[in-house]
Amino acid sequence: MKDLDIKTTLIGVAPVKGHREPVYKEDELIDAVAEKMILQNSTMFTDKAKDTNIDYERAAEVLDRNKALYQIALKDFGDKSYELSKNIKNATANVRDSAEKLAQGLVKCQKVADFNNLERYVLLLERAASAMTILADLEKNGKLERISQALK
Repeated sequence: MKDLDIKTTLIGVAPVKGHREPVYKEDELIDAVAEKMILQNSTMFTDKAKDTNIDYERAAEVLDRNKALYQIALKDFGDKSYELSKNIKNATANVRDSAEKLAQGLVKCQKVADFNNLERYVLLLERAASAMTILADLEKNGKLERISQALK
């Protein structure tokens, strides 16, 4: 117990007299050791603080990089959505124009045709419209040119 007396007096805790051996109050002993470690800038606390600071700096760097990447992606998304909205507006305008031209064509057909043949003309126009749609799809896929080359 003599070693304990020396160590405890070094950290400032005096033993309380016991029956056979000196007795130490546990709270006082723990408080004294903790205070001594803090006052001496114990490596246990400073190392943990340094590690925590390094981890914080790394996390901040990762967050900054991810923030920059997110901003780039968000700008790209905005650009693409703007371009898409322009394309949708153009497509709907083309559909409206085509519908208007078809309606005008039907009006001309009604004027020229007699009502007995009108049903036959409508069927022909519907076929022509579906054929034009198919041709437009073939042209869009690049197959129309190959078909015309094969027919020559």
